[in-house]
Amino acid sequence: MKRNIVLIFCLYCLFPQFIHAQYGLWPVKEGDKWHYIDRSGRTAIPGPYDHARLHHEGLGAVDYYGYWGFIDTLGKIKINPQYSDVYDFSDGLAAVQKENQWGFLDMAGKTIIPLQYTEVRNFSDSLAAFRLGTKWGFIDRAGKTVIDPQFVETSNFSDGIVAVRIGAIWGYVDKKGNYTINPQFEKARDFKQGLAAVRKNNKWGYIDKQGKIVIPFQFAEAGNFTEDLAAVRIGKLWGFINREGKYEINPQYDDEFGMDIRDREFTEGLAAVKIAGRWGFIDRTNKVILPGQYTSARKFHDGLAEIRDSGNRGYTSKSGSVLWTK
Repeated sequence: MKRNIVLIFCLYCLFPQFIHAQYGLWPVKEGDKWHYIDRSGRTAIPGPYDHARLHHEGLGAVDYYGYWGFIDTLGKIKINPQYSDVYDFSDGLAAVQKENQWGFLDMAGKTIIPLQYTEVRNFSDSLAAFRLGTKWGFIDRAGKTVIDPQFVETSNFSDGIVAVRIGAIWGYVDKKGNYTINPQFEKARDFKQGLAAVRKNNKWGYIDKQGKIVIPFQFAEAGNFTEDLAAVRIGKLWGFINREGKYEINPQYDDEFGMDIRDREFTEGLAAVKIAGRWGFIDRTNKVILPGQYTSARKFHDGLAEIRDSGNRGYTSKSGSVLWTK
């Protein structure tokens, strides 16, 4: 435990913006129980809890003897532990599960949307996907069904439309459930920066919100646009294209099976790439900022990126300062 405290204290010293983003509290595990420490490394919320998560919107989810509830930043119970599972708060609402049924409550613990769904997702663009039986639909923040359950699979609303699957093919609907782009794709991603990656005949390309093909189908894989660039794969190599479909960074970086394609996105000016079997980071000019030296890496968030090496996990700053947390 002493080692954990020292590590967290060092994390604050090296990366104060990361701790600040998490309300100055950090969940740590001692034995088989969890508690929270503050930015000085001292115990701030003693618990003990069976599990604890970072605070979101001022509340942290904690598991107490098999039941989940929420505490504030002082450790005061705001929502009594009573749920078999919960999601973190997002836009003032949290999804909660009891007796295999999901619903939503507000930050005061009041049930806003009754627990009645087989499965739900967080709200996005003011709507949340829900599943009843095998079909997905959408509700608004008042719990009103705005799109009846009818889809085999859905994505999340973005820019007022969402990708949905009927049978084996994907299309896009608006917030009234009307098709804006008819089902025709083998796979489809969310719209980001006005474009969406879609797949036909086992090749990926990009369309605009009117369904017009903007970047022809040519890629083995294609990710979302972030910071005006998208990661794409040709054969076994990854590169980055701009919104006109031209390469800003030619395909040259190794593939890795099973990696979440979202972790290849540019965030905060950097992207994780695999260089000669090891992971590092480049900027948008293809300059290597952090050399390939890790067995895995995730994208930057609040100035830090999670990295792993030989089973050890840590965080790196953009300058290459690394803190190994275990």
